[in-house]
Amino acid sequence: MIYGISLLLILLSLVMCIPTIRQLLYMQVINKNKATTQGTVLSLNSLLGVQGGRIAVPGNQTRDASAWGWWTAALGNQDRPLIKYDVPSSTQMSLEVGTSSLFHKRQYEVGQALDVTYDLTRPSRAYVTQEWKIALRELWLGSGALVIGIVLYIIGRVYNLPF
Repeated sequence: MIYGISLLLILLSLVMCIPTIRQLLYMQVINKNKATTQGTVLSLNSLLGVQGGRIAVPGNQTRDASAWGWWTAALGNQDRPLIKYDVPSSTQMSLEVGTSSLFHKRQYEVGQALDVTYDLTRPSRAYVTQEWKIALRELWLGSGALVIGIVLYIIGRVYNLPF
C-alpha cells in the first residue's frame, strides 16, 4: 500500500514539474532580453473558444463568444485568457495564457490590466509577469510531492513492508 501511494506521489510530481520546468525555461529565455508593458484581458477563453465564453468587442462591451462560432469540444472548460499588449513599435500583440497546473485556476476578468513581460528581439514571445511566481509555486508543490513519495518508499523498504 505504501509503495502504491509513493508511486502515485512520484507520478503526480512528474505531471506537475515537467510542464512547469518547460514554462520556467521559456520565461528565462524571454528574461535575457526583456521589457515590461501593460496588457488587457480580452477574453477568458481561447479564440478557438469554449461555448459560453465572453470576449471584449469595441466600445468597452463584451459579447458571447459562442455567437461568433468559436468553440471546440476538445478544449473542455479551461480558463485560457487572451491578453493584448502593445510594444514600442506601435504593434499590438496578443498572448493566450494556458494553465498547466492541476490545482490553481487563475482569476482573470475581462478588461483587467496585467503586466506582460516580452522579449525585445521577438515581441511575440511573452508571458504574464505574475505567472512567474505561480510557476515557481507549482515547482515547489511538485518537488514536495516527489520528496514525500521518495520518503514513503524509503520507509517501506526500511521497515520491510509488503508490496
